[in-house]
Order: sequence, then structure tokens, then C-alpha cells
Amino acid sequence: AQAAAVTTVNGYALSYVTSFFGPKPLTAGDGMRALADVAAKEGVEFFYSTPGVQLVKDGDKVIGVIGKNADGTYTQFNASKGVILATGDYQNDEEMCDYYLPDIHNFERKQMGKTGDGHKMGVWAGGKIEDLNHTKMLHDFDAGPAPMCDMPFMTVNDMGERFSNETTEMSLLNNYLRQADRTGWYTQVFDSKYEVFAATWPGKVVPPAGLKTYMPDDTAEKKGVFADLVRTFECATLDELAAKLEIDPATFKASVARYNEMVAAGADTDFGVPADKLFTIDTPPFYGIHRHLRVSAIVSGLDIDENSQCLTPEGTPIPGLFAAGNCAGKFYGGVDYPMTLPGLSLGRCYTFGRVVGQFVAKL
Repeated sequence: AQAAAVTTVNGYALSYVTSFFGPKPLTAGDGMRALADVAAKEGVEFFYSTPGVQLVKDGDKVIGVIGKNADGTYTQFNASKGVILATGDYQNDEEMCDYYLPDIHNFERKQMGKTGDGHKMGVWAGGKIEDLNHTKMLHDFDAGPAPMCDMPFMTVNDMGERFSNETTEMSLLNNYLRQADRTGWYTQVFDSKYEVFAATWPGKVVPPAGLKTYMPDDTAEKKGVFADLVRTFECATLDELAAKLEIDPATFKASVARYNEMVAAGADTDFGVPADKLFTIDTPPFYGIHRHLRVSAIVSGLDIDENSQCLTPEGTPIPGLFAAGNCAGKFYGGVDYPMTLPGLSLGRCYTFGRVVGQFVAKL
């Protein structure tokens, strides 16, 4: 849900359009609520359930934003310095997604209310959304331990077949899993020897006792996780594991057998995984982390300059209009979010939100 707010920084009034996440444990939403509490103590007034619907201009300059109240009336918030758009992404606007990112059409969304309001208002005020291709973020840190998400365990799709080189990072796997049926589902497979073989791999190995937190069939307390999203399974046989994963056991076992043959030969001639990242799957218990890639965020937005000021299609700064966070563009350089630098998305939102706030306050 979006909210418009009039904020005072160093005595200057700023008009913000912000986006808040719904309640869930230990997420960016908690950080937003904590910041809101601090701001409120400093005299900032928030107007919740008041989505921004249109920017106000005086000539070429943006001087405020109109918010729609819960009763259907409208309030104009005037800005003496500038309007900063920080409304998040557009993953819930199907038309925008099909135009800018048609490759995510079949993927489910993780967020709600992210309808690109800031993008649209910025364009209506004379701005420009950055050129194709837009950068997207699709991941699953919930089905099993997040520190093991990029470990190169043998990986199969929901047909029980290997589909890529397992050293490919999770944020890129969506490029292989776009089919209309069972979109984004895949499984990391390993056996009881995994602690030894994965000890030197990137990430952090979670021991079997720790895996139980992510097992829906285990009675261990589901603390610090989304209980309805955990999908890690421990089975005595590959047939049992295939049943838990709801994939064809014959195809799955054939994939494991083929994988074991290449491990024994010392070379992955199917996908080219380095020999030091291969180990046989033959000693029970067998494990499977059934992950589901969904759209977490779209991190492309309005064209901005070095001060986060929105630009026209000709590259001219729009007086009084700024963008930050996932509403802003000109930051990422690829179609997929890079996981080589953890926290890059949240880090950008918090850092540049502060930077642009300081810049506008000094105008």
C-alpha cells in the first residue's frame, strides 16, 4: 500500500510518496516501520491509506503531489523543496510487466500493491522510464537455508531433469524455468555426505539438525522462518524423495544415476560443472530443497541524474522531481539482479534515499 507524507528535514518541508511492506518477520518492512517511528518522534507527519495519484506542476517544476484519501476525497501536499518518489517497483501491474519484462509473465509475485504508481506519475510529469532491458530479482531464501541457496548441489527441475550448470547463481535460474507449468520450481539434491563435500564451497553449510527447521514433516520449532514456505525434505530412498517433491521417480532416479556416472568419471560432460564441485548422491539419507523462484522485485525505474533528479526523454532534469529506491533507474547493468553483492537492493534504497533527502533539503 502506498502512502503520501509531508516530511520536514532541517526545517524544510518535503513531500514524499512512500511504499510500506505488509507485516512479516525480520524483513525490510521492519526497517521501514522502525524508521517511521524515529521520524514520527522528530515531528514527521505520515498520511497512511493516502496513495499518491498525481504530481502537481507549476510550469516545468514539480511542486507537490495529490493524494487520494480513504473517503474518496483528495488532498494536495505542497513541497517547498521537491517531491521524492520512493514507491517501489511495478511487479503487480501486469501491463507494465508484459511490456518491460515479458519473460516474467508466468512467475508468481512475492509482493502486493507494487503497481508502479511512482513510475507512472513521473512519466505523466514529463519523465522517462529507463530503456529495456529492465533488471529483475527472482529468488527463494525460504524453502531451505539461505546460506545454501547458491551452493552447486545437483539441481533438477520439476520434471526431474538437470537443466543447467549448478554453479549458476540462483538469481539467474529464472532464465531456465519460464515454462507455463510449474514456473520457477527446482530442487537442490544431495546426500548425507554434503557437509564434507560442501565445506569449502561459497556460502555456509547448515548441519542436518539445522535443516530440520526447514522441514515441514519435522516437528522442530519453525522459528525465524515462514512455516508455510519451508520445503526441505529428508528421505531414506530416492523414490521417497521424488514423492515428496512430486516429480516422476523414474526420471529423477535416471538423472541421479547419470550424474553419479559423470562424477565417477571426473567430468560433467552435460553442463560443465568443475570436478571439485561434484560429488556422488548415493548414501542415505537423501535431501531435497524444493525451491520456488518468484518475483521479489523489479529494480528498474525512472531515468535520473547523479543527484537522483528525474530526467526528461531528452535528458533534461525536471525541477523539483526526484526518485529513489526501486522507483529509480540507472543503477543496474543486467537483466538479472546480481547476488555477488548481498544486500545491494536494500542498500541502494536506504543509501540513496538518505542522499537524495540531504540533497533536496539543501536546495
